[in-house]
Amino acid sequence: MNFKERKWQTEARIKCLKWFLEDTDHSLEYRNKFLINAAPASGKTKLSCSIARILFDKGEIDRVIVIAPTDHVVKQWSKEFYEFTNKPMSRVTGSRCEVSDAGFDVCATWQSVNNFLGGFQKICEDSKCLVICDEQHHAAVQASWGKGAANAFQKAKYVLLLSGTPIRSDREDALWIAVDNYGNIKHPVDGSFTLTYGEAVDEGYCRPVTFSKEEGKFRCEIKGETVAEVSSGGVKNKKQFAATSLTTNLDLFRCAKRRIYLKNGLPDPKSYQAHMIFSADEQLSRTRELMPDAGALVIAPDIPTAKYMAKIIEHYLKEKPVIVHSRDTSSASNIDNYKKSDRKWLVSVNMVSEGVDIDRLRVLVYLPNAETELFFRQAMGRVVRSRGPYDDSYAYIVMPFHKTFEEYARRVRNEMSAQYRDEPQERNFKRCPVCSTENNRTATHCSNEECGYEFPAPQINHIPCSKCNHLNRNGARECANCGEEFEEGFTIQLDDQYRDGGISNGIDIDEETMKSAEENDDAVRDYLREKGSAAYHKWYKTTTPEERAWILNQEKKLNKKN
Repeated sequence: MNFKERKWQTEARIKCLKWFLEDTDHSLEYRNKFLINAAPASGKTKLSCSIARILFDKGEIDRVIVIAPTDHVVKQWSKEFYEFTNKPMSRVTGSRCEVSDAGFDVCATWQSVNNFLGGFQKICEDSKCLVICDEQHHAAVQASWGKGAANAFQKAKYVLLLSGTPIRSDREDALWIAVDNYGNIKHPVDGSFTLTYGEAVDEGYCRPVTFSKEEGKFRCEIKGETVAEVSSGGVKNKKQFAATSLTTNLDLFRCAKRRIYLKNGLPDPKSYQAHMIFSADEQLSRTRELMPDAGALVIAPDIPTAKYMAKIIEHYLKEKPVIVHSRDTSSASNIDNYKKSDRKWLVSVNMVSEGVDIDRLRVLVYLPNAETELFFRQAMGRVVRSRGPYDDSYAYIVMPFHKTFEEYARRVRNEMSAQYRDEPQERNFKRCPVCSTENNRTATHCSNEECGYEFPAPQINHIPCSKCNHLNRNGARECANCGEEFEEGFTIQLDDQYRDGGISNGIDIDEETMKSAEENDDAVRDYLREKGSAAYHKWYKTTTPEERAWILNQEKKLNKKN
């Protein structure tokens, strides 16, 4: 592969090979481990493949094992590795070994490590093996993945540790990466290379990012009676409810995740999620004037909310989005198809948060379930990937006005040079998607006579007035027909007790799944009793409500077919 190294990649490669091959006086604990701590989207995968190829050529290694965060990232690694080394790579995910070509080298997910401990251990014992740990923070020392990896890869000749966010959110040490009480990495300086996000922006490897914090004013009701008013300023309780558990867990972020529907079953176009999407769509339209195939990513907290937000995009923006989640076996191929297309919207639940490379993504609607800085920065990494020296675009993140996210955003802004901290200036031109000629923003055709591309007319999206059903432009403050004022706040109905999911077997369960599981739980028990097997009862105790309800549903579908 003809690979043109970036400056930082050259420096990191030289330092890594010196540590592996020349330095002999470093401590035994770190003698064969090199840490690359570089901002998401800066090019760690290509650098690692380049290092592996050099070690192959020098006869230092004869096997490579890559451990990556998700199935889709495993597929990406397999592709990149082959392009650099001309060696096929077997893929191991979950409890499956997917081998398209009989690869001598292996790429596996962190979750699959424990299922193949013996195999990994034997490879490291019998071969001169390089182990590449992608997103190293997944392997906490005390977690099962960390313990398994420590045993399986103990005899590896070299270990290359990769992370854009090496400090775990739970402050536990990641495997082979320890931190002190101040959060500083204790890995030897000579055995590591660091590239911050701010440095990556200055060098043009990543695009600068700007944040749009969506305010929300929620009126929380029970049977028409206002219980509390919630905003970024906090919770204003009504006196009679101030001391009750109804308002204890209320905050803007939890309210922001509540879905609001119209009487006809469609998502309310005045809901909080709709406001976020409409704001992102305006920014996406401006960005596509400079980058005609720019895309937007929605990160949703759960599958029902992802479908809700996808429906907002499809019904009110007249754009059919691509939706991906772990329950859909076609998600990996859908991500690939989206990556190769110029479609606008990708809606995801825990599928595109880290490691997935789609360099045309520039707008992020951020409404996750997790509130950690690690997840925040990984998600940000999906929209800051640069396309090269002529890419002058900005990345935009639309997020709730939540003090935790605001603090993360402030830290990111402070990492960037002063020239990138202000809002980007509005451009007075748009770029032709065919020949890249810069045209006046009002132009209907490309000014390049040899091209003549016809620009599509700007799309104006409308929402109906709740009083007279007249269509008004998104963002209108009152109805152009009847004068009805559109509220800026949102009204949400609370159940008898406000709840936002639960925990089962140590796994976070979202509220929608909890309700579904509770409705199906008796049916699941009856089903297992009919089977009459002790093994089924053991299975029942060790699975989550979500898994039990889903498997029962699959069983019902199978019975209908038969």
